[in-house]
Amino acid sequence: MSWLAALGCLFVAGCGLTPTCDPPPCPKTTTFDLRALDDSVMTWTYRDLNLPPQVTTGFVPAPPMGFDCSFNFPGGQVYQGSEVNLGAITLTCAATPYAPFDLTISGLGDIRDWPAGSFTLVALPRSVALKWPGATNCGDVSFDLLALNVTVEIAAGGSAPFPQLVTGDYARVFRVEFDTASVTPTKAHGIDCDDFPMSGKVSLHLTQTAADYVANPDAVCGCL
Repeated sequence: MSWLAALGCLFVAGCGLTPTCDPPPCPKTTTFDLRALDDSVMTWTYRDLNLPPQVTTGFVPAPPMGFDCSFNFPGGQVYQGSEVNLGAITLTCAATPYAPFDLTISGLGDIRDWPAGSFTLVALPRSVALKWPGATNCGDVSFDLLALNVTVEIAAGGSAPFPQLVTGDYARVFRVEFDTASVTPTKAHGIDCDDFPMSGKVSLHLTQTAADYVANPDAVCGCL
């Protein structure tokens, strides 16, 4: 194309140019958060070390050091018409003198209509798992059929239609408590790990309000 023709293209839409990006709308979504309160408590016992149980209260920013832990919830996302699921909570603990480990908790399900009171959830296979790069005979393990004791302290409002998903007065404050020593850890292929060198008592104090749910009905996908 000559420079004169190119100059002419400046005044003719689409002439000799790459088509402009016009991204379609993304599926309608609502995102949500879940936050940990400062009085959450983790107590780790290292059976092969001459140490008392290590008690950590609250969380520190990642990466943790010493015997501290950090809390991570990457956020939930619900597409229109899809079931609400909390996804996975990850506790990353420094575990000195061991290598750091990640304890993941999933399978809590939809908490929006939980009533005030106490009940027990049974951990599905791999829903409570510990990923530990430290040198052990077991490697990564899960705590299948672990009892998760839930106490809902505040239960205001509840679920609502998409896209907001919760009522304006919605609030939940609850504890999830468990002791990994109450079950035998299993590693890959369901093999028991009787000599896993540590166990943990966990008391997660969690909260969620209507402000944690953010509707994105007009989200736009990026150009490829």
